[in-house]
Amino acid sequence: MSVKVFSTRVDEELRKEFRSIVLRKGSTISAAISQLMQEFIVKETSSISGGNNVAAYIGGSASQIKDESSGCSMTRVFHVEKNMISNLIKSLINDYDYKSAYGLVVKNASMFRSDVIKIVRHAFERSKPNYEEAERLALEAKLSDFLYPVRKMSVKRLCENYLLIKLKSARGEITDMLLRVKPMTEYLALQTLRAGDFDIRKIAVPIFEVGGWRIIGSMVFKNHPDLMAHLKQRYKKYGGFKDSLAGLHLYIHIMDFLKPDKRVIEDFKYFTRYFDLRNKAAHGFGAVTENDLKKEGLDSHTLCEALERVIRGLYKRSIRPEIFEIYDTINARISELLDSQA
Repeated sequence: MSVKVFSTRVDEELRKEFRSIVLRKGSTISAAISQLMQEFIVKETSSISGGNNVAAYIGGSASQIKDESSGCSMTRVFHVEKNMISNLIKSLINDYDYKSAYGLVVKNASMFRSDVIKIVRHAFERSKPNYEEAERLALEAKLSDFLYPVRKMSVKRLCENYLLIKLKSARGEITDMLLRVKPMTEYLALQTLRAGDFDIRKIAVPIFEVGGWRIIGSMVFKNHPDLMAHLKQRYKKYGGFKDSLAGLHLYIHIMDFLKPDKRVIEDFKYFTRYFDLRNKAAHGFGAVTENDLKKEGLDSHTLCEALERVIRGLYKRSIRPEIFEIYDTINARISELLDSQA
């Protein structure tokens, strides 16, 4: 059996077996790899140079093999091992598990060129998130333009925060995802108001401790009396509008008054449907899963689509659309580099 055919077949089995070994036995990645290597390579390459030699190679190094006549076979076994590890790295990054992928690359650093190690580390640092280190690695690898198709710093940070939400959705980390949604949606709502030439400073004072705004009724009445009438009506069942810390619901009431694009308001109202589950996560009442979202008629994929739609609408002049798929672009680049040195 050729190395290429062997490694392709093994890759399919790796995808099925690797995680089950880790989950079933509480094994480390290294131990799981070791087990897989012994189960697959010893079985499939025994005809190449004898089971004992292959087992010795796995347990130590090629220099420990005393039978010089098996040198060519051991080289083939090394290539099988390298292809298996490369395929496992691909499987991990396709699941956006950059921590495990980077750990695997570091453990087997002698197998890979520095460009592979750097870009896998970049993905790991970026997804932690450790933005400064990720950007330093991109600059060092001369890939800044490729990896960061956004130049304006404030927009870049916003996109990175969104990408982290999208990453957590893809990895099923719904609790962590929800905790990031509320501050992002409130920021986007404020930017939407500003994009419509609404000056929040005319009705609110900054609250530096929480990085937000307090809407002051007397300021609203003085500078936007029609808005004040609108808010009094909206808060009628609470005895009228009172000074309030600005949140997404209040921003939506202001949007209703200003009448921006109808789809924009619908998206922001949709975001509020996640807040009850977000509060459950924030107060430690157990993890939230995708199934919990589905019970409420929600799902993380639709949430990400709505967030992306709002961001695209606000910053269409500042971003290139490829930023929204940058982790898939990184994965493709890693796979290309791994294939180029197979």
